[in-house]
Amino acid sequence: MAIATMFISVGHRSSLVKYHQQVLELYGNSGWQLFPVQSYIQHAQTEQTSDIFNDGFSAV
Repeated sequence: MAIATMFISVGHRSSLVKYHQQVLELYGNSGWQLFPVQSYIQHAQTEQTSDIFNDGFSAV
């Protein structure tokens, strides 16, 4: 029987995106959303709701 393992890293720098396949965005109201990296980049550039965008996000 195979056991699946998932690693979660926590960070606020946009430079970390290149090391991941998905981004889990957590909201203050206990909500969350899981994005494929490319979708998250597009979401981030249009929403401008997090400090991650102030870290040179467009350079990713």
